[in-house]
Amino acid sequence: MDQPTRADDVVEQNTSQAVIAGVLAALCLILGIVFIAYGSLSLAGWVLVTIGLALTVFAAFRLIQNKQIPIEKLGCPYCQFQNTLTAKPEKDIMCRSCGRMIPIENGVILPTYHIKCKECGKDNFFSRRTIKLICEDCGKEVNLDNVRNMIQ
Repeated sequence: MDQPTRADDVVEQNTSQAVIAGVLAALCLILGIVFIAYGSLSLAGWVLVTIGLALTVFAAFRLIQNKQIPIEKLGCPYCQFQNTLTAKPEKDIMCRSCGRMIPIENGVILPTYHIKCKECGKDNFFSRRTIKLICEDCGKEVNLDNVRNMIQ
């Protein structure tokens, strides 16, 4: 199964398509009315009006789709940001706020732990699947040998 899409990405895509269709619809409707008003290009005017109305319906449809997007909230264990997705993820996914990978196994968020770097004192986060931990502040490797036995 593919990773679920972020719900706000789907909303952004639908909205941008609706705006583009709406602008084109307005342009077609205005030109169509002008062509009909001057009479000599009335057939082209009616074609443009029809296209404008179709684009208006398409734009409305895309905006209505935004209300029907399935929302699955996923709280980041590091920064508590609520990531909104279109489905429950089955594997790790990056938090939109802090940029850390949220450890997920079989659709369940794994517990996370923190350990202080011996070089700079910064708290660094890890899960039981972490193989190697590099301090986010100073870039030094944080030794997990002592804590690994306690968390597994």
